[in-house]
Amino acid sequence: MSAVAVVSAPQKTSKESSRTTIPRLGVGVPYYPELTEELVRTGAADFVEIKPESLALHGELDLNQMDQVRRLCGRLPVVVRRESFSPGSRANRAYLKLLVSFHRELSFAWHSEPDSSSESSPDFTKVDFERRFGAAFLIDANQEIPLGSGSWRSLDLSALQMKSRAQDFDPFDAIDNMALNAVAQIRLNGEPRVWDLFEYVRPLCPNIGGVVVDAPHLGAIRLRSELGRARRVGARHLRRT
Repeated sequence: MSAVAVVSAPQKTSKESSRTTIPRLGVGVPYYPELTEELVRTGAADFVEIKPESLALHGELDLNQMDQVRRLCGRLPVVVRRESFSPGSRANRAYLKLLVSFHRELSFAWHSEPDSSSESSPDFTKVDFERRFGAAFLIDANQEIPLGSGSWRSLDLSALQMKSRAQDFDPFDAIDNMALNAVAQIRLNGEPRVWDLFEYVRPLCPNIGGVVVDAPHLGAIRLRSELGRARRVGARHLRRT
């Protein structure tokens, strides 16, 4: 496997300069056992996104499932995404315990939060997380976090498109008001309108580490095509810079 490029966080403020570095992984897929095996075998995916909660049995990490993860993912890099954000210290402690067990078995490049409304909670702060795991803590790009917070963002274009429909606003305008210099990951689901958003936003995000295509309903053949499309969009951007 070729060496993984690393992009450092832009040097803007003292807080921003403390961001954990983001590796440039390429295009990836969420962990769906049968699909993942095919996409890894054919070289279509550069990395795999895993939700630790999906590997839990009665609140504890299922080591049999972890063995399957290692077998299916091979040597590909892994990133982690929380299934859902549950406010409250008890929920955070339970998730953190699960994540510590996961990290003992498999390291990850970064961790993203889906719908968190802030950078921290009583037992789950960005700074402590990055110190403990040595991986970046990504917050949702749609949240109203101060620009100088020093946090990397994860931009879920599928969620943005759904929200814009429900609340009747222009998603392109919303993108223009985001801190795109801090976006480290983009997620999309293969819908035509979401592709339009991706084509628009990708050149505006200079520090992207990875793009996750979450579209298991398409099946392996079409999903390989979607991953190739995402890779080509990124390559066009790199040729222009």
